[in-house]
Amino acid sequence: MDVSVRAKGASLPSATSAATGGMGPSLVASIELSSGAYPERPALEAAVKGALLSVAGLPPSTGVEVQMRLRAPRARPHVTELRRRATMVTDGLSEVTSIIGVSSCKGGVGKSTVALNLAYSLAEMGGRVGLFDADVYGPSLPSLVQPEDTAVVRLADKGWLRPLSHHGVRLMSYGWVAPRGDDGERGGAAMRGPMASSVVQQLSQLTDWGALDVLVVDMPPGTGDVVITLGQKLAFSGAVIVTTPHPLARVDVRKGVELFQRMRVPSLALVNNMAYLRPSAAAPAVHPFGQAADELAALQSRFDIPAAASVPLDAALGAAPTEWPYRSPEVLDEVGGQSSRPFANLADSLARELMRREHSAAIKARRAETAREADGTDAAGRGVAFVGGAGGIEAGIAPGGDAIVVRAFRDDGAEQHAVAAVAARRASLAADAGAPEDVHEGVTALACAPEGNYAVAVRFSDGHEAILPLEELLRLGRGS
Repeated sequence: MDVSVRAKGASLPSATSAATGGMGPSLVASIELSSGAYPERPALEAAVKGALLSVAGLPPSTGVEVQMRLRAPRARPHVTELRRRATMVTDGLSEVTSIIGVSSCKGGVGKSTVALNLAYSLAEMGGRVGLFDADVYGPSLPSLVQPEDTAVVRLADKGWLRPLSHHGVRLMSYGWVAPRGDDGERGGAAMRGPMASSVVQQLSQLTDWGALDVLVVDMPPGTGDVVITLGQKLAFSGAVIVTTPHPLARVDVRKGVELFQRMRVPSLALVNNMAYLRPSAAAPAVHPFGQAADELAALQSRFDIPAAASVPLDAALGAAPTEWPYRSPEVLDEVGGQSSRPFANLADSLARELMRREHSAAIKARRAETAREADGTDAAGRGVAFVGGAGGIEAGIAPGGDAIVVRAFRDDGAEQHAVAAVAARRASLAADAGAPEDVHEGVTALACAPEGNYAVAVRFSDGHEAILPLEELLRLGRGS
């Protein structure tokens, strides 16, 4: 995270004179934070005050005012003018800095409860947070929170939907926009996978989220169409995997992590929900579903997941509100309690990891630029509008469309290859979609747009459209 500090005023000597006879603070420091969910703000404020007094040579009694403001979110790397031209979609996610998917491959493990309390814990840290319920079959967010106004408004100028707001968190769920049934109530959808995927994609991208530090996405359970579509379209910053101590739930953790790995989405935290029950503050913990600490620690180590949390079995965590004004979720009711502490710690760990990855990405971007200049990749790729790059690999269409240029950047250098459009087209064939020799030699690539973190969507001159993983394009380039 970039933090810049400057002292306001003409000079430090004038500040010193103010310290001896003026009114109000002698020094005013302005700090720009890239995220509102910044851990240990008091410690940062104290460090800044100490540093300023030391540099100015002023006594500890000198007044110092530290003003913290939030930087405007950087544009998401997947929201580019090229994508807008290719998809004709203006993306409501363009001011969202990080997107976190909360996922489980097994239903009934409390994934929605974890997503809810994580989102509000990040907001309690000062973050600008949104929560998107991506389950169209059984939307749970309208049951877990109920804002004072639940009417979703379509904005006249953009046609986007305005998210609901509850205790500072912006909310959206299919449960608030679904058609009403005969009983007047809204409910889940009965639709096939491709239609559900389309609905979720539109609902996420055509909601006016505005400037957010983090958008938490409550994913549907499993590894089906909707989960894959979200991974392709939203360019997740990371995932939180939810499980329970029950062996059946733990078995599916590996499947979920491996799916995100294939989509180049890092798993940032493993949450063991309903891990224990403590009848009273003084009572020892009871483990009604057994203990799985060793197995989960092994999974965390195997998949290099940086954070973990154990959440107690507490009916209040997932309880639906009964009257307004609601102090749901539980983390708002019981700040510092045994049920809210794990979420506060999880939010802190995620905020730190997102900051670390943002800093690392900035360093890699600078190294990539240096590598382009040193290896000539910038000159070789001139005229190519590259997309992708989240994992250090990017691709674009060469002038004329006869090739797709793919390049990768590493700490020790870079490589670039040209993959013939016909070769990429043949590589995209499904097993039942004909033989490679059926592809015309003169086929060209017309358009290229990013698909999540791991692939590009390419439209060919014969009308075929394909999602090509960047790793696969790099492999083809190395073999050409």
